[in-house]
This record gives sequence, structure tokens and C-alpha cells, in this order.
Amino acid sequence: MAAAFAFMSFLGVAHFYDELKSFLRIGADYAAEMLLAEPAIPGDVINIADGDTLTVMNEMGEEMKVRLYGIDAPESSQKYGAKAKQALQHLLDGHKVTVEVIDIDQYGRQVGVLEVDGININELMLEGGHAWFYGNYCRKSFCDRWELISAQARTEKKGLWEESGAEPPWEYRR
Repeated sequence: MAAAFAFMSFLGVAHFYDELKSFLRIGADYAAEMLLAEPAIPGDVINIADGDTLTVMNEMGEEMKVRLYGIDAPESSQKYGAKAKQALQHLLDGHKVTVEVIDIDQYGRQVGVLEVDGININELMLEGGHAWFYGNYCRKSFCDRWELISAQARTEKKGLWEESGAEPPWEYRR
């Protein structure tokens, strides 16, 4: 305690107070980030609704509705919707998955990155041209790379880009 008072008198109380607030703010931000960061959740896919939404049964037997982060696949009733769903089924068929939950959406779904054996499924859906990059909601450091991967699929006319005039799902839902 005496050291703190000596430090305060050396720097001046106001400066010490500013430094302390800064330190506490950084520490609080770090602590909040660590508390909010969830480990990847392992599970089995029990249902695939469409190319970006599925249900996973976690190891505790709980069902989790999962929306794939950073991508938007055609709706089931939309052109190429069935093919996007089939693409996701093919990537997941018989494999254990892990979900890194990033957010919870307005419908209560876990929004996350899905992996099979360390392979990023969200990214593969973009790479195959089975979904749009959803830049309005993708805010992680890897999102720039995903945008480039999506643009490459479009340039190479993969998946939904094989034909011109593909309608983005966010416009279709209006």
C-alpha cells in the first residue's frame, strides 16, 4: 500500500487515477472477452434445414439450432436452395462437428463457425459457390478472406454462380 501512495505522489494523483482507469478498462475488456468466448461445442448433426441452418445434438443431448456465421445460402424455396442444402449435407454426412458460437440471433439460434475435423464448413460453402458472403454481419478477422473466397467462386462460376441472375436471399426474403 505504501508503494501505491509513493507512486501516486511521484506521478501526481490525477495522472495516477487516469492510469488506473486505463488499466482497469483494458483488464475489464479482456475479462469480458474471455468470459464470452465459448469453447467449440462438439455434436452430431440431426437435421439440415437449408444451406446455412441446421440442428446439432451436443454431447449433453441438447439440441442446438445453428445458423452458419458470415454466409447466407439460398432459402429452400429459392432457386438453388435445394442444391445448397445438398452441398451442406454432403460436407457433413456422417461426420462429428464442432460449433464455435459467435452470437445468438434474433430467433434464438446459435450463430457460429462449423468445423468437421478442423475444416471450416462455412468457408467451404463459400468456396463451392453455395452461399453468399454475408458481409453486413461478418465482423471477424477472417471475414476479409471469406469475401475474397466468395468473389473467386463467383468469378469461376461455381455453384449458384453457374447461371446469371442469382437473387441474394436477403432480397428474396423481403
